[in-house]
Amino acid sequence: MQNLIMGYASISTFLNHYLSRRVNVDIQSVVRGLEPQQAVMHAACTMSRSIDPRRPQRLTPTQSASINDHVSIQSLLERRDKLKRSGRQVTRREKYHNLNRRINQEQQREQHRLLLQVRED
Repeated sequence: MQNLIMGYASISTFLNHYLSRRVNVDIQSVVRGLEPQQAVMHAACTMSRSIDPRRPQRLTPTQSASINDHVSIQSLLERRDKLKRSGRQVTRREKYHNLNRRINQEQQREQHRLLLQVRED
């Protein structure tokens, strides 16, 4: 019926030009009457992006160095340097380690944001 309406000689024209090559539905679960496994289908549909050799995997050294220029990281680094110069040893140790932990977390967040931005571009 479809071939008559569209004026095609065979079904191959429809299959080649109109049918999507992307399968993003768990067909096997639908046919078997089971609940679709969306997490598995999401992983399968995004697999080609993770193996694309042109996709940036890491930041360049210049991009990594620019992370420390971020305002929040600069303020944390200044606070750490100020604490380092203070003479109190007892209270300084825990605060110093907490500041280092916050600096590392903030740097990781910024690296992740920048990598996502590079991948989108």
